Amino acid sequence: MYDIIGFESMVVMMKVIKRIGKGILGIIVAFYILVSIFITVCLVNYNDYSIAVIGDRSIITADDNSLNPDFKKGDLLVVKKNDNEDVKINDSIFFYNNYKNVVSVNMAKVTNSRRINDMEYTFTVDGDYDISSEYFIGKVDTILCLFLYEIVAVVREFKNYEDE
Repeated sequence: MYDIIGFESMVVMMKVIKRIGKGILGIIVAFYILVSIFITVCLVNYNDYSIAVIGDRSIITADDNSLNPDFKKGDLLVVKKNDNEDVKINDSIFFYNNYKNVVSVNMAKVTNSRRINDMEYTFTVDGDYDISSEYFIGKVDTILCLFLYEIVAVVREFKNYEDE
């Protein structure tokens, strides 16, 4: 009698574990599909500077340490485009730097702003470098940092701590 009850409870337990496994698999598949859709949308929406732009937001990856100390290499930044008139002196901005046909994303502090016409502004950054508003990406304070690099670093540190 005990063997039959034990066997039945094990069968029930196995069914529960199987349902949980299917649920976890479903979550993983759904997450994979969402990431795939997001990456596809980003790839389809590249601008002339090879940066993904969705609506008024640009998705920028810090490729090197040029954005230090504020951002580290590997940080994923979602920058919202501001209106040109919202940029004030001493604001830090992101902009495209097209030097010798190599485009990079830079960050600098605005020292002057001039209105050229209704649509065009010129921002002077770092004292003497003029940037057309055509190359303006957004202000640093309108940024959403996903800090994927930091999340990976924390996970690595946690694993290293467990191994010790």
